[in-house]
Amino acid sequence: MNFFNATDWFGREGNFLFSPEHIIFIVLATALGILLPLMLRKKSTKTIKGVLIGLWVFALVFDLLKWGNIWICDITGADTFKLASHLPLHFCSMFLYVAPIALFAKNQKLKTAATNFVCTVSMLMGYMSLFLSTAMMSSYSLFSFNGMHTMVYHAILFIFPMTMLLTRFYKPKWKDMLGGIVVVLIICAIMITFDNIFAVDYMYLYDESTLGVFHFISQNVPRVVWIVIAVLGYVASVALIHSIVMGILALCKKKSEK
Repeated sequence: MNFFNATDWFGREGNFLFSPEHIIFIVLATALGILLPLMLRKKSTKTIKGVLIGLWVFALVFDLLKWGNIWICDITGADTFKLASHLPLHFCSMFLYVAPIALFAKNQKLKTAATNFVCTVSMLMGYMSLFLSTAMMSSYSLFSFNGMHTMVYHAILFIFPMTMLLTRFYKPKWKDMLGGIVVVLIICAIMITFDNIFAVDYMYLYDESTLGVFHFISQNVPRVVWIVIAVLGYVASVALIHSIVMGILALCKKKSEK
């Protein structure tokens, strides 16, 4: 189990956030998020879908290895399981549940809504987390299972939607944004209920946000106000990223027409 629990496989100590290997990984993940879709642009829809399925399966297996190690240790008496953090219910985890809908749903509206969620919020959370996984990368190096997991998993959250967009597997329209917002609201409603029943804080929808300025806000306003702020923030992220994507696509189209 030391393979899963070691902070660094080479026995190094220190804060590994923005270490050379961390920076190199961010650069390589960014490059792969652009180059892979470009290499797939002329491939068939079936091939592109196969790559997307492969990315999702890899993310799922990697995530199960992470949580499975914690659960197995708990079963064997290590008492490591914590309801407040050791379930795949974080906002980044929602990719695992929504991506299959984007890939396999028969209902076009449902499929488009799920795809828009993946190509907005999931992409944003994934790419931001490559830089801001401070809690994990401060303690674990890239050369540890936990460090490797958080970087690879969040890289897939970026590469997956980039592949959908740059290959034109998904051709977004302005009206699609509404579907993405509906998915966010449904997820938030489920997690608000779960958080309040068990007094936990998945997706920072209870009142224990530890994210810098958000921590100050969440601790100084009524819980219901914080929940509204958090939900509106997630909705705004859908609108922001979708608008940026649509703007970039419009610029590209205009340039190609010249």
